[in-house]
Amino acid sequence: MTTDNNNKSTFGTISIPVATGDSNIRYNLPNTNATTTYVPNIELKWKDPYRVDIIEYDDSIEMIYKQEGVDYSKTYLLDYPPNPPEYFTRVFKIVYSCVDGKWNVSEPIYGKIIPATEETYEFED
Repeated sequence: MTTDNNNKSTFGTISIPVATGDSNIRYNLPNTNATTTYVPNIELKWKDPYRVDIIEYDDSIEMIYKQEGVDYSKTYLLDYPPNPPEYFTRVFKIVYSCVDGKWNVSEPIYGKIIPATEETYEFED
């Protein structure tokens, strides 16, 4: 920053790389003279999970849950492309099994969401 004889401040150029997932976006703002790096601080909180499936086996039951995340950080300097939806959604299962007449409950086992890749059709003859 420089100040002229009339006490007016002027700035050079600032380049702010903003990291969003795997992408790097560069913004150039005129009238500043510093270079800085800004990485958004995402503070993700999870809503209550909801059950999406139940899988029954001979000796156990698996309950599959999804959970949506909400970003509460609101610390973004500039608008940038949002993260993909799967970043804010997670899936996990809890396994219930009966061993020697006693029910055992697993800790949450986290997985990844694999989107459907093809459609199938059924026609009347």
